[in-house]
Amino acid sequence: PPKDVHWEFLSTFKPVYFIRQRDYSKTITESPFLINYSGAIYREYPGDWQVLLENKELTKKFTSVQSRPDRYTLNQAKEVMMEEMGLKTEEEGSAAEFFRRGYKTCTWWEDPKDYDREVSDNWRK
Repeated sequence: PPKDVHWEFLSTFKPVYFIRQRDYSKTITESPFLINYSGAIYREYPGDWQVLLENKELTKKFTSVQSRPDRYTLNQAKEVMMEEMGLKTEEEGSAAEFFRRGYKTCTWWEDPKDYDREVSDNWRK
């Protein structure tokens, strides 16, 4: 469907239950060289949006590491998970951080430059 469907229709919905789980990995310069981690963006209305981090030592239970009233973008959630695990080692604004994050840091529906095109911000609140 065209993007207008999101901006004019889907943006009016308020998510009452939401979970979006993702798996990530980060390469580091010392053993074990590759760190795999999983987390999720979660919400149960009327509660806040939460970033959950999977704790593999506790039989794959998710633990809330941060919450706020507005929805996290996928990149913001990933950054929160990396900070919580101590994996955010690149200096802010450095070339290493740019190469790790990339040029585009959000999906088209999460891009703040298009917020004025939405009929409603319910989907983010």
